[in-house]
Amino acid sequence: SVSAQKRLARGFMLNTSYTWSKTLDLIENDVNSGLLNPRRPKDAYNLASNKALSGLHRAHKFVASWIYELPQYEGNRTLSRVLNDWQFVGSYILESGQPISILSSSDANGDLDTIADTAFFNPAGAQDTGSDVNYVCWNGSAATVGPSAASSGTPCGGQANVVGYIAQNPNAQYIRSRPGMTANLGRNTFVMPGINTWNLSLFKDIVITEGKTLQFRVEMFNAFNHPSHTLGSGTVVSQTASNAPARNTEYATPGSDSFLKSDVFSGGMGNAPFQRIIQWGLKLSF
Repeated sequence: SVSAQKRLARGFMLNTSYTWSKTLDLIENDVNSGLLNPRRPKDAYNLASNKALSGLHRAHKFVASWIYELPQYEGNRTLSRVLNDWQFVGSYILESGQPISILSSSDANGDLDTIADTAFFNPAGAQDTGSDVNYVCWNGSAATVGPSAASSGTPCGGQANVVGYIAQNPNAQYIRSRPGMTANLGRNTFVMPGINTWNLSLFKDIVITEGKTLQFRVEMFNAFNHPSHTLGSGTVVSQTASNAPARNTEYATPGSDSFLKSDVFSGGMGNAPFQRIIQWGLKLSF
């Protein structure tokens, strides 16, 4: 981690920091605080096999902030009152995305937890595509293929008649695992899009009297309208509608219409999918 603060000439101050890091752990979601990371180890008899990137991992983070006092105009008195005492203030944030697990929302390993189990990875599949599976059924004399449990309720007339699975899209990179299926995908293997945000402001102080100052400001958050989708725009006690649990599950589950489509989440500051915010303000100090 490196940081620097520099006061440059002509009323310009710059503060920067950069962090390069790697965070590993065995689990980060044992209290079920999110639906994009497992809350149980894949193999309770081999906890070390669960070691992977943490959901808290951010490989890179760069932040710059500055204050620039615009040059003073020396000339017409009335014009100078309008043009002088302006400050250009801003910040830039560039941050890697959050690692998540591709989850099947199905109890594949039989530990009675439908959140923890990852999917099957097809190395020859099209990048970032997902697929559910159809069921291979055996009634004692003949084999048939039935649709997924989501569309048919109880597959094959009962779980005892399920003898295998076939991917609905064999060209998908991620295949949803189902009960009894051995998933080969690790934990937190997918990194979501990161943050790339500029916040820009103009400030002007207007002296009214010796003890009173009126500040005019115009502020732009996400000034260039970059899509910086985030998961955490809720509060400590609840989530906003754009980050509802159903969206989390659909995003991480192969076969979902929202699979790996980050625009289902907030774009920061409660806006979805992402928006520039411009606001004007007056502040009286006395």
